[in-house]
Amino acid sequence: MPEFGFICAIKFLLWLSCTCIHKFLGIIFDRKLRLHYLKSKCTKALNVLRFVAHSSWGADQQSLSHLYSSLISCKVDYGCIVCGSARGSYLQMLDFIQNNTLCLCLDAFRTSPFSSLCVLANEPPLYTWRRMLSFQYSVKLSEWS
Repeated sequence: MPEFGFICAIKFLLWLSCTCIHKFLGIIFDRKLRLHYLKSKCTKALNVLRFVAHSSWGADQQSLSHLYSSLISCKVDYGCIVCGSARGSYLQMLDFIQNNTLCLCLDAFRTSPFSSLCVLANEPPLYTWRRMLSFQYSVKLSEWS
């Protein structure tokens, strides 16, 4: 009978180590570095933008782009150095949110090419932005050492 308790304890410890989630400075770290929490926060901010960008009484493009920068872009930028090493499918979720936001801000069609939207909004694509911020961070680290 003691063997059964020992086996259950080992299984519980293995389960605990596999499902452990840590939150540090607003970024949630788990074993697979999923970005679902960040996606849900950005989706809520996108819904706020949808409300403000109403077609008959909504804000203009410049105000919407400022709201995008303050509500969505800052959340994506904050953890980009860590989140940049996540799986590509997780990063595509954030690209999809940026695409929807730029379509909303520019009052463009949903089928508009993403690269054209980035040029019109004067916003770099997220993969370029992540690389640039990571490069700037590594330059800062090299200056300090």
